[in-house]
Amino acid sequence: MATPLRLLILEDSPSDAELMLHALRHAGYDPVADRVATEQDYRDRLQAAPEIVLADFSMPEFDALRALEIMQECRLDIPVIIVSVAIGEERAVQVMQGGATDYIVKDRMERLGHAVSQALEQKRLREANRRAEQALRENEELARKAEEAQQRERAASKQVQEQTVAMNEALLLGSLRQHELTEVADSLNVQLLKVIAERKQAEKELRASDERFRTLFELGPVAVYSCDVSGVIQEFNRRAAELWLREPALGDTDERFCGSFKLFRPDGSLMSHEQCPMAEVLSGKIPGARDAEVLIERPDGSRVVVIVNIRPLKNERGEVTGAINCFYDITERKKAEEALRDADRRKDQFLATLAHELRNPLAPIKNAAHILRMLKIENATVNRAQRIIERQANHLAKLVDDLLDISRIQQGKFSLHKEHLDLGKAVSRAVESCEHLIHLQDHTISVEIQSSPPLHIDADATRVDQILGNIITNAAKYTPSRGSIKISAAHERGMAVVRVRDNGLGIESQMLQRIFDVFTQVEQSVERSQGGLGLGLKLVKDLAEMHGGSVEAKSEGLNKGSEFVVRLPALEKTDPKLIAAVVIPEFRGSSKRILVVDDNADIRETMEMELSMSGHSVELAEDGLQAVEKALQTHPDVAFIDIGLPKMDGYDVAREIRSRPGGADLVLIAVSGYGQDEDKRKALEAGFDAHLTKPMEAGAIDKILSELESFHRSHA
Repeated sequence: MATPLRLLILEDSPSDAELMLHALRHAGYDPVADRVATEQDYRDRLQAAPEIVLADFSMPEFDALRALEIMQECRLDIPVIIVSVAIGEERAVQVMQGGATDYIVKDRMERLGHAVSQALEQKRLREANRRAEQALRENEELARKAEEAQQRERAASKQVQEQTVAMNEALLLGSLRQHELTEVADSLNVQLLKVIAERKQAEKELRASDERFRTLFELGPVAVYSCDVSGVIQEFNRRAAELWLREPALGDTDERFCGSFKLFRPDGSLMSHEQCPMAEVLSGKIPGARDAEVLIERPDGSRVVVIVNIRPLKNERGEVTGAINCFYDITERKKAEEALRDADRRKDQFLATLAHELRNPLAPIKNAAHILRMLKIENATVNRAQRIIERQANHLAKLVDDLLDISRIQQGKFSLHKEHLDLGKAVSRAVESCEHLIHLQDHTISVEIQSSPPLHIDADATRVDQILGNIITNAAKYTPSRGSIKISAAHERGMAVVRVRDNGLGIESQMLQRIFDVFTQVEQSVERSQGGLGLGLKLVKDLAEMHGGSVEAKSEGLNKGSEFVVRLPALEKTDPKLIAAVVIPEFRGSSKRILVVDDNADIRETMEMELSMSGHSVELAEDGLQAVEKALQTHPDVAFIDIGLPKMDGYDVAREIRSRPGGADLVLIAVSGYGQDEDKRKALEAGFDAHLTKPMEAGAIDKILSELESFHRSHA
């Protein structure tokens, strides 16, 4: 039977909210949810005390950090799980420090059910911990009242005794009559009986409180133990002994501060008992401990991770007389988190290896296609075959790049290189890049770009080209031959908005909610299938959101066309001199001496043919030792060096060349099937001037050759 769950979803996208609910249903929950996207609505819905909050990191009018602040202002203990696109390590740390329970990337929604279960369990333990602390405070207060009642009783009894002696003396002296003595005695006895009654009531309440506390102490899910001011353990409950796997001797001065065999910090470093949170609370070094993480090693060598909460016990003078520690086990949660991280690492390593293995054979294929184009053979069949090879190789390379981009975004390792751009020119470039597909389908295309004021944005030019290229390619692919595609770009409410409208296959309403999910494609019959991995639109959505924008899909249904709307923040005022121009370099200089180093014979040979046909003198090497020898012998203008070489890898080749006389001035370019930021950083640290990812575009090589002088200046 599904577990009922009341939740509040802080999300401006209805489709993303539905995906969260779907993931929770799949995990065995029966969710009842309110969705809000503004601060006021969020405040109002919090009054209903939802069991959990799921929050997107960023929305047009609100963000998760503010939501966490409001939760703290309202003093509410409601778990908040951030469910967002990758926001980077720095922001992820921010939200966790701000009080978030967990952070889940939207592409890994399968984690949501487990995260919710863990969050609810931790909340249950926190509530049990609070009940134990509250019971302890009540017990202390009632003990204080009982002590005060006993003191009042003793004082009242003493007063009765003193008054009785005084009255007897007065009676003997004749200054007090018998009936007056009786009246005073009766009054004193009434007062004394009242004080005794108060004392008995206080003791009764204390016993009841003691019983409640003892029940929580013995039967509650939280481990509890107490120490005196010197750290000697006074008592502990059953759950503490279970976590320690031992029962320390009460009052034993050799066992102080904690019943654990050994203690470790979260980073794994050893923590002596004298350095543990309990010792620091007792010494006054810290006022208390709240949700501190400690690793316990038991006598059998096993380890558990616990969250500890320590409160000092004080006398009426405010002096610390001891402390009580309430702690609970989070080992399973930590194991689950580590298993997920390990799975992510293995997946990322697999994708990087897959990309490398696919890029290596793609490099000579693309080189060969480029060589055929350079030959300018007057044979229609050969030229057609050349275009097919080049086009399909480019398509496969794009699939590999998209797959890796999605992975890097999910890891938060994806960075944008922003500059001021003209969005109108970016639209024109995107249309030009899709011209072949548009002409192949015989589509009619119209483009309308607002010219005044100009559409300027602060964005990564390469990623904006990706966004627009994917949207226009989709319109061309999913519109039957001789269709119509209309593209417009204009200012709308402070945003630069691009609309791509077609009269193609359209999208069913239920698919509109999932169209931007990874590996999702519109269901089609075999004869209408357009292939692909279902990565393009997911990448569009992630890239748009990373720029502070959004993308939206609209359609009235099947065979009624569709419209994709991309919104990016517009720059209000820009200096035309700051608008970056995207230039495709073309080398027009003199012949260069070039060294090509690669253990793949096809790559070596095709690069040699391609460069030689462009008028350059080319030397070849097939391993690291040959590379060092030929680089120092021939002193080339530039050396393109593969990283994965036999005998000596590319990094060591660069280091060796740089360490030799004459090697410091050589221009060294790393070439690899691995193209992540970490790979580029390692190449530069090893002594390379730049890093190129296979398969290399002819334009990339031309750019390097055009910039040789700048590389030489950087060596000076």
